[in-house]
Amino acid sequence: MQKMTTEYAVYLQELVKQAGMVDKNRKVFGSEKHNYQLNPVIALSEVRAYEQKHNIKLPSEYVFFITQVGNGGAGPHYGIYGINIAKDYLYYTKSGTPFLSSKLTEDMWAEKLAPMDDEDCPDEIFDQIEEEILQGTTSIGTQGCSYETLAIAEGTEENRIFYINHEWDTEAMPFDTKMTFLEWYENFFKEIIIGNSVSNYGFCKIQTQQQTMQAFSSTNDKAEQSDCLNSFFRFPKLEQETLDFIQALCDDDLPYHKLSLLLKYDIKKGLQLFDKFLVQKPKVAISASIRVPKEYFPHYYDKFLHLLYTMEDGSKKCSYFSSYHDVLLYRIKDCPQYKAKDIIPFLDKEGISEDDLKTALYTLRSAKDKIDYVDRFIDYMLHGSYHVAHTALQSISNVSHPALKEICPILWEKHTDDWMRSDLKILCNTNGVPIPIEKKQKGLPK
Repeated sequence: MQKMTTEYAVYLQELVKQAGMVDKNRKVFGSEKHNYQLNPVIALSEVRAYEQKHNIKLPSEYVFFITQVGNGGAGPHYGIYGINIAKDYLYYTKSGTPFLSSKLTEDMWAEKLAPMDDEDCPDEIFDQIEEEILQGTTSIGTQGCSYETLAIAEGTEENRIFYINHEWDTEAMPFDTKMTFLEWYENFFKEIIIGNSVSNYGFCKIQTQQQTMQAFSSTNDKAEQSDCLNSFFRFPKLEQETLDFIQALCDDDLPYHKLSLLLKYDIKKGLQLFDKFLVQKPKVAISASIRVPKEYFPHYYDKFLHLLYTMEDGSKKCSYFSSYHDVLLYRIKDCPQYKAKDIIPFLDKEGISEDDLKTALYTLRSAKDKIDYVDRFIDYMLHGSYHVAHTALQSISNVSHPALKEICPILWEKHTDDWMRSDLKILCNTNGVPIPIEKKQKGLPK
């Protein structure tokens, strides 16, 4: 069907309706917000007047969408902005040659962000760089928090969709979906209708299992092969031919993908490889352990503990959010035999990072024997950094103990901000300590 036609607009509207009927319980992320509803279209003359008024250019496929399909509404993540909403993001749509492109490299990204990483970077320089990054694009939707969806509005890659993170982190490069707006929009609803997962929509190739295997085998580029393997995660079930293909992959070629896929689609073979990798490739195993069902965790308790104490570079990130130690601590916490006595020595590990220390203290909240280590929690609440002290407080605030009762007034005088005092009130109530009359409170310390 030819795109940018009245027939195609009706087709998209019908796709939205069908997807809404398939996802009756609104389990797809963001669907409760847009509810598979489209806003009334807007006249093309109004769009052109809007562009002229703000001296911007909107992507042609997006213009087609808001004038013939719906002026915002149902779409990936939290839906599509209509221009009456997107006007709040006009500073993202300044005209100019787009910085974002398929040719963007990690080095180019790091170089662009370098001045912003300086704590003394003037606001006007920060804003200028942000403007340069976003020029020639249109913000068409949010994924939540600091994550935004952009469409290229000008140049040879007009309509191409990128995902960005407004935290402006060198490790969080803009992601190129390699799809134009209408391809991205149409495929989203088709995936829902046929029962595929859209939880990581845009990050995976939209292909059949057979096409994905062929694409993998036709290239030696590891990045492209990685994209192919990621595409398999969309499917609710893998065909036996696909499972055999994954099983046959060399353990040294994209081992994380191989292990993760087997853990999801063939748990028996996945656990066999997990056991092997815990010894031979522990970092790969830890990174993929989120795929291990919790009922198997007790079997790995001692192995997880051993790695927590012996792994080199455990404080390094294994994902954008977590270190290897973080992951291990949470896996250990989810085991029924979890005890504080097994974790307390980790707090004294030489060179432990503050982030790992906070995670360890936080997970101790669920340890039944933590009351035996009240003195350690008190020490962190009195002498740890602000965030370490607060984490220790959160973890011990539901415990009643004479030493905690004694320390409550001291902590109340030491911390006057709302964030800390909200947990101090819990500690006071738990230990039967009257809450003092509060003085004027301050905000969260920097």
